[in-house]
Amino acid sequence: MIASPPPTDFHPHFRGIYLTKQRELAWEYAQIARRVADGSVVPSGILVVAVPLTLLESVGDVVGEDWKDYVWACRRPSPENQIPRHLAYLEEFSWLQSPLAFLGPDVLAKLKDSPELKGHRLRNGEAAHQIFLQKSSMFCELSDNCKGKVWIEEVTFGDR
Repeated sequence: MIASPPPTDFHPHFRGIYLTKQRELAWEYAQIARRVADGSVVPSGILVVAVPLTLLESVGDVVGEDWKDYVWACRRPSPENQIPRHLAYLEEFSWLQSPLAFLGPDVLAKLKDSPELKGHRLRNGEAAHQIFLQKSSMFCELSDNCKGKVWIEEVTFGDR
């Protein structure tokens, strides 16, 4: 899990909570987290959460051009750059599942339009996927239903 400051792939103005089922991507998230404190290296780990399947009943898959349009609108926020109307249906879901852009602001600024977005690939060539916790009510449900189902796996630099 990583808490990402805005703008994120799925929200232009609010911090996002992102999870993944891919250990390799979780390792990359942990490497970001360990460098986040003023550029200093801090201890980090992989937070493993056993999420009950009942909490995953409201997941929206965002793929293809819809994914590119959504990420573009969120990561390049402006008054005229709103979430496209054809994607408004995604607001009903508690979670959004999608590829991961994994682009810094400097790289994103060089792109001209959403078709240029590409999904991040892991070292093994597999496409990276993220799960975005979209509804604050679901965060409360996670807190209530995952007590005792959370642990931290320590990550060291040599884990790769």
